[in-house]
Amino acid sequence: MLMLAMHQLDFAPAPFINQILLVAADINTGALQVDSYSPPWSGQLCSLDPFVMGTTVYWSSSDDALPAAEGWTAYHNPSFPNRLGLHGPASFNVNAAKVDELMSDTYGLDCSLVVNRAVMNKNQVPPTISVHSSYFYIPQVLQDMAQTLKGVPPEKVVNRASAGEPDGRAYIMELDSDLLIGPIVPSGKSVESKTPERRDAS
Repeated sequence: MLMLAMHQLDFAPAPFINQILLVAADINTGALQVDSYSPPWSGQLCSLDPFVMGTTVYWSSSDDALPAAEGWTAYHNPSFPNRLGLHGPASFNVNAAKVDELMSDTYGLDCSLVVNRAVMNKNQVPPTISVHSSYFYIPQVLQDMAQTLKGVPPEKVVNRASAGEPDGRAYIMELDSDLLIGPIVPSGKSVESKTPERRDAS
């Protein structure tokens, strides 16, 4: 739905979305590649780039739902069959022309040390909650999301470490035992929706 909405925008590109958090995303790992470099069947999220100030991919190799989706390789994406929420972005590299392959202001955060069944048990997350759905029950993840939404630079968000990729935009969430404090249960309430003012093309 996010991709389709961005494709339909009919005004001059200008950032009006502060941050997008892609959490356990069931989309291909090449979806965030820049369109000028993207092989076929990738770069589907490129239309976000002009409208967004930052995008963060939260992913975990312990996800227990997305492996099933990877069986649909022909249906999803023959070039990039892996799921973004299970492996993170495919393109944290710099190509031969030294052009960044990843969409601007986009970051990957490997949450595998924090988003897994063992940490869920220590946080007393209800056993009916899957690892795939647990991000919003784990205090450390929520703390990271809060800082990201407030615009804290990625390298300054607490409990993050560089993953050592060439472009410097891949991070690992380090486990903080002080944040094993029990589950934060979503209230089920939503904030009041606001529609951005329309900007006339000029």
